Amino acid sequence: MALKTMTRWRTVVFLVLCCGIATAAWGQADRGQVRRNFSGPCASTDPVYGRIANATGGQQYRLRPSEIEKSGAVMESKLSHPVDVFFATGGLGRRGERTFEIPVDSTIESVTFSATVQCKESISIWRPGGTLVTPGGAAGFLDTEMTAARILTVNRPETGVWRLRVLGGGEYSVSVRAKTELDLGGFEFVRLGGRPGHEGLFKIEGEPTSAQQIGQARVHGPYQTATFKLVAESGETIQPVRLQSEGDREEFTGTLTLPTRPFRVAVEGVDERGRAYQRIYVRLFQLQSIEIASLTRVADFPAGSTTRMVFQIHNLGTAGNFRAQLVWVGRNFVKTPPATPLALAAGAAANIEADIDIPANAVAATEVNVTLSVERTTPPAAQNWMVVTGSVTPAAR
Repeated sequence: MALKTMTRWRTVVFLVLCCGIATAAWGQADRGQVRRNFSGPCASTDPVYGRIANATGGQQYRLRPSEIEKSGAVMESKLSHPVDVFFATGGLGRRGERTFEIPVDSTIESVTFSATVQCKESISIWRPGGTLVTPGGAAGFLDTEMTAARILTVNRPETGVWRLRVLGGGEYSVSVRAKTELDLGGFEFVRLGGRPGHEGLFKIEGEPTSAQQIGQARVHGPYQTATFKLVAESGETIQPVRLQSEGDREEFTGTLTLPTRPFRVAVEGVDERGRAYQRIYVRLFQLQSIEIASLTRVADFPAGSTTRMVFQIHNLGTAGNFRAQLVWVGRNFVKTPPATPLALAAGAAANIEADIDIPANAVAATEVNVTLSVERTTPPAAQNWMVVTGSVTPAAR
């Protein structure tokens, strides 16, 4: 992965996560940027944007030049509603529809429904009593219609099940976010580690590589019950998972068997007033066939010197070709050596050695992140990564 590609990835992830927006200009000259094919009311953009948005829980908005000013409504709705209630993406084919039911509980002060459809015919939203929310908004409703999207923000929404339907063709995405104290604050896969007598659970690096895992979730806020499940990209339940709280009411841990297809983690139950709620952790997880380990223990990176690091890459799948890319980043520097090609037989492993050079002017006590990402370049697709974090120490005298 070249430096330009890595930089674009980091920039787009920031936009998707913090602003929930990746835009494509309509009807402009193709300058080799995000525009691809435009036909009638539909726009086709670089699929990389869609993949990154989906993996990080963001949405890709396709805006006409006359709609650019509406991007402010997109960013405002995302930033003022930090808790993810529901998320789904998928395809409608040439013409299709999907309807989603979203519970709105008593802890939600404000909620925003955001949906995009590549070839939009309509995006419809119904209140719990079955009343259709007509476009244009009303008191307490802020409704923004776009050629390929709709954003509806509701202050003090009715509790109960709201319905949202997307109708049209091509790709769709649905994101429901809220202003609330009840939140699925995090989920990660962990492993048992530490020295004897001081064992504990530590987050695994990268994506899981085996189906049997330990999961750990954190739920904050006023709730009575909490049960967990794995959900598909398109929003339907794949399987329930059993995570339990022991002592700490906010932390839930348990073993689970992972599906082969991509998934997200969601929690549901009833809030303190007995109303049904749901929250989702929007990061997309997937089992991978590449395992990465650091064979070097590094905590400090002396300024003005080079530290030798060794990583091991283990191919858990069939024989194939791979590309390994190292990047190390500090407060005032980014280092990206050329990618390393690898050919690995099934079950084979190889070591990657790297000389991590730190500039002499690196700021002492600041963080250094060394990231190794490995991508399979022959089918089937696979990728994984790991990060080693250390601190800059003063240059030796």
